[in-house]
Parts: sequence; structure tokens; C-alpha cells
Amino acid sequence: MKYPQVPHEVVVAALRTACHSFEDANARWAGHIKSGMSDDQVLAALGKEFGIWGGSGVYALGDDGPRCEWWQDHRGGVNPSIAVYRFAEMNVDEARLTMKGQRLVNLTREVFKIPFPDGRLQLDLF
Repeated sequence: MKYPQVPHEVVVAALRTACHSFEDANARWAGHIKSGMSDDQVLAALGKEFGIWGGSGVYALGDDGPRCEWWQDHRGGVNPSIAVYRFAEMNVDEARLTMKGQRLVNLTREVFKIPFPDGRLQLDLF
């Protein structure tokens, strides 16, 4: 069976939602953007925002016709991760797009436009 790729807009929506699980998240991310962050600081911030127990959510795309629903779950702590997949395939590991480590840091920098502490943006994301 061939599994579809997860649309980029679904991945971005999932990350944005996971990064705003707690009150005042917008203010925290604005501070991160203003001051810049190292990769380790981005991972630590994600670990806190995702929450130690993590969370989940569902997304639907397509206003005209069949809807494709996507699910995400995220885990925080010292090794934060986020997985995005079709809700109907939630028990199929091969169907999950899972991001952690540098890949998750790169996506977070792209989505939130977080510079390094010296002010430069990461240009080569993937």
C-alpha cells in the first residue's frame, strides 16, 4: 500500500497548534523571535510548549467534496516530537510523518521565523 505525503499546510497547522497549548504562548514565541535562539534553545522551548504529557488534535482539508482528516500528536520534555498522519491510518506506523531533533528545529525556525541569537535566519532548511 502506498501512503500519501502529508501536505505542508497540515504540518504547519499541527506545529502551530502544538506550540500554543498553554496560555501566553504568543508572547513567548514573540520573545523568542525578537531575541533569537540556538538550536538547543528551540528544542527546549518546544519541550515546554508541547507539555510533558503532550497532546493531540485533528485537522480537516477540503471544503468542496470529500474531506481528508489528519491527526497530530506531540510529546514534550527533553526530546520533543510531533507526528502527523491520516486519522484513518492512526495505527499504521509507516503512514506517520514524525519530526524530532534537527528536522523539528528547522521546521520551527521556518514557521515562526526564529533567527539565531546573532540575528541570522536559517536559509537551508531541508
